[in-house]
Amino acid sequence: MKTVILVGNGFDLNMGLPTRYSDFLKYYQKISSPDASIRRLKRTFFRFIGPRSENWADLEETLGKFTARFPDSLSGLNDFFKLHADILSQISRYLENQVSNIHYPSACSSICDAFSSLPNMYLSHLNDISRSILNNTLALDPQHQNTYTFASFNYTKVLDMCVQMFLNNTHSASQNWTLTPEVFHIHGYSNLHPILGVDKLTQINNHFQNTSDLARGFIKETTLSRCGIDVNTLIQILQESHIVLLYGLSLGVTDASWWEYLVNWLVKDKDHQLIIYTRCDGNADINPRIYITSVDSILSTMANYLPDTIDQKRKEVVLSQIHVIVNRNLFPFRLV
Repeated sequence: MKTVILVGNGFDLNMGLPTRYSDFLKYYQKISSPDASIRRLKRTFFRFIGPRSENWADLEETLGKFTARFPDSLSGLNDFFKLHADILSQISRYLENQVSNIHYPSACSSICDAFSSLPNMYLSHLNDISRSILNNTLALDPQHQNTYTFASFNYTKVLDMCVQMFLNNTHSASQNWTLTPEVFHIHGYSNLHPILGVDKLTQINNHFQNTSDLARGFIKETTLSRCGIDVNTLIQILQESHIVLLYGLSLGVTDASWWEYLVNWLVKDKDHQLIIYTRCDGNADINPRIYITSVDSILSTMANYLPDTIDQKRKEVVLSQIHVIVNRNLFPFRLV
């Protein structure tokens, strides 16, 4: 039985790192550039952005819309990519500085305890109905050891370091499951090909005379391929998995292809189960309305990615395969 855990910026935030989009924007706004054209582009950009979100997907979506402020020409495209390059450079510098404050050996015990408890932890966070469904799914393959694989949407290697810390300090024979050593990085790394862009051309408000140059560096699928980032192996593992868990992800439209893939993965097999961790304001344990609203918001978002070809009855079955966990911490430790 294979389980894939897709991790977003919520993981790094949970570790105590100030890695929200809004955290970076505060930093970026204060940084002065020696290049007059960059200073001009930054002023225009900060006037353009509205209320600031905490999600990196909102930065990507905003950049797609911001293209409309540039001339529909190759010179306009060059100016856009000049700003884009400056943002990427500063993201890399900012994140590398944040993770430099981590001393992993100090947290070794907490890391190992959390990762050792991983299979039981997420099951304990499910409600009674979802837990029963997941236990039935796990029982489909009782003879084989469960294998867990991580994939990260983050630029940092914080998760990678935690995985290695756990594997180096835990005896696998004492567990009835295995953890794949490699963490797949869907968006590259802070110091190697960080990918900041959109999912589709329709998320860009200026096609710069339909030049193919736009895709090289700003359309994620093209950029991933050209940078040699292997997502096909991850997709193969996903295809062979029965359980996928999402943690710390905003489900933003600039990664729509992944959410579309996952709902189609659910459509493919009624025994496939998708677990989504989400957070909300308020006490979802005490107030049922807060809990139900949070769950329905996630289900509504995922329903938008379902293919138009499926009927209402099948849609309801697929949504019953999605299990939402509200305000729970899968990794109860901090690094900073």
